Parts: sequence; C-alpha cells; structure tokens
Amino acid sequence: MKVSLIIATHERPGLLRRALASVARQSFPDIETIVVDDNGLGTHQQQQTGNVVAEFGGMTYVANPKNIGKAASMNIAAKLAQGEIIAFLDDDDEFHPDKITQQVARLESTQAAGVYCNYERTFRGNLYYRSSLKRGKDEGDLALDMLLGKNEICGGSTLAIWRRAFHDAGGFNESFRRHVDWSFLLSFFRNHTLCLCEETLVTIHMPDNLWKISPEALFDAKQLLFSTYSEDIARHGEAALDIHFRHWMDVYSQSLRARKFGLAAKCLALSLQHGRMDVPRFARSTASALKHMTLKSRSRIG
Repeated sequence: MKVSLIIATHERPGLLRRALASVARQSFPDIETIVVDDNGLGTHQQQQTGNVVAEFGGMTYVANPKNIGKAASMNIAAKLAQGEIIAFLDDDDEFHPDKITQQVARLESTQAAGVYCNYERTFRGNLYYRSSLKRGKDEGDLALDMLLGKNEICGGSTLAIWRRAFHDAGGFNESFRRHVDWSFLLSFFRNHTLCLCEETLVTIHMPDNLWKISPEALFDAKQLLFSTYSEDIARHGEAALDIHFRHWMDVYSQSLRARKFGLAAKCLALSLQHGRMDVPRFARSTASALKHMTLKSRSRIG
C-alpha cells in the first residue's frame, strides 16, 4: 500500500521545513511526498522553497511557472500521485508520527471513502484547542455539520482518502481561492462518507494574521460558495436557512470589525433574505465586532 502525500506551498519556506520534518517522522513505510511550489519560478521564495525540499531528499518537487492558487496546485500534484490513498498537508501544519499509519488502518477496516482525525490548534506557539470528535457520532455524510460550523473537519491536513474517491469528486475546484477544502468536501459528500480516527494526529498552527481577513474577499468567497453549491446546500431542507444565516453573519462580523458598514449592512440583508434569523448569533456577532472596534480605538488613542 502506497500513500501519496500532497503539499501545496506559497511564501512559507521556513514553515514548510517544519511540515516536511513531520512527514519524515512518519511510521508508515511507503509515503510518496509531492510538493508543489506556487511562488512562481525563479522568485526568491521559490529558490528558498526548493532548497528546503532538497534537504529532505526523495520527494517530488514541482515549481509552478507562476502563482496559480492552492486548488490548481493540489490538482497538479494529484495527477502525479501513484498511491492508492491520497493525503494532504498544509505547509504550516504538522503530522503526528502515527498519522498516516493509523488512518490507513482505519480506511482498510471500514467502507468509508475517506478518513479524518482529531486535531489540536496552536496560536503563537500556545495550544488553545483540541477537538474531541467521536466515532459514530462524527462519521458519515458530514456536509451539514461542516456548513453549520459544528464540525470543522479542519481542512486538508486531517484528511486521507482513496485516490479513486478523490477523482470521483472531481478534484479541487480551481475557482476557489478561499474555502478550497470546503468546496472539495461538498463535492466529496455527494457520493462518499468519512470515517474518523479518534486520536489527535495533526497540529494546526494558526497564522499571526488570523484575524486580518479582507471582508471583501470573504464576501466574494461566500457568494461563490452559495452560487456553485446551491443544490448541495438546498438538499439540507430547512437547515439551508441556517447555513445562509451563519455564513453571512461571518462576513457581517468581519465587515463591522473593519468598519465597512455598508458591506456589513449588505451582509445582514442577505442573511435575512436567504436565511433564518438567529437572534443569539446575531447578538454575539455584533457584540464581538463592537468590542474589537472599541479595543482598537483605545489602542490608537493610547
């Protein structure tokens, strides 16, 4: 059994070294690692990234001529993959040593097309969250829980799937620059399910610019998500109203934080037009944004 591990990287050669070191520590004996460098051929970042990959040896390295985005880069790697199973690792995350071993065993013991795992999150070196997902309860078609934020699945780094299921889902949607993993999983869940490894097998390192999200970019991403996957969302019936409200509230909150009041009003209108009012969520989103604005104003005065 061979596992093809796919990593798309952009402007993170130092963090990539940490990610690749975690791959080198894997207990599974047959891993084919494919790194796609999306910095642009000949750039300083590309040269640094190439040097980092060369430190580890035995890995397939592809440098894109120009930046084409994570989704397209992942698809390039998937076309090269020879393994029966495909796994993914974000360039700033880390696998725990038995990640691949345990996930392969779980896939082989179930009828699921893919497997994910529990994970921990760190911010600036400090652990602040560890998931506690359970077998049975958090397995199967998880599209609704993912869309409602009840189960983040936490992106590609927790996933390993049969290669045939990846291609059946159509690979990554290259229209997306944000929500790349979500868009893939929505296609995946049309015909396939996920099983779970309950062990914590991945560390997700959150970036320093975690809260510096462009509300305009987030708005565009939500519009693309809803237009592209309207049927996938509609299949959840009445819950589709809650999905719309939740996602537009996310952009509403970010818009308030950035003092983009016109965009915030537009998002509130969309949440009411296509969603169902959740008064507690609306209150929390507004209060959180106003608190952020107040603290930011005080810091400027100080």
